Amino acid sequence: MTRTRAPQGLGTHAAHPPTGPCRRRTRAPLWTLGVTLFLPGCDILDPDLVCTEEMRYGVNVTVVDAGSGSPITEGLGGTLTEGSFSEVMAVWDNRLMGAGERAGTYTVQVQATGYADWTRQGVVVLAGECHVEPAALTAELTLTPAT
Repeated sequence: MTRTRAPQGLGTHAAHPPTGPCRRRTRAPLWTLGVTLFLPGCDILDPDLVCTEEMRYGVNVTVVDAGSGSPITEGLGGTLTEGSFSEVMAVWDNRLMGAGERAGTYTVQVQATGYADWTRQGVVVLAGECHVEPAALTAELTLTPAT
């Protein structure tokens, strides 16, 4: 049996569909399974679920002065811990963010120049269908007495 190859770009003529071992596949290509399995956070059993590719922080802390409610930005920093995991939080204005797409139960520590440290234990971040379900906190810091 000899096989001939159609010229590049012409494809198969509709009047002569391929037969035998050269029959055209009607199933999705195997590579589509690999793409589907590696899409982070997407549920292949729910075709109506559309997940975004953005990364979401699991812990978001707004830092303010306990007396005035004013945002605190000077010397602001924070740390998240869970067991042996530890992360320095990202700072944006008077907000701290951490635990990017990481579920868990955290201890959050916040520091700012001229203020007493603030700690919150047992901060829970749950895993959602596509992203984590973030915990939003407000850290009200008190001024340290001048010495």
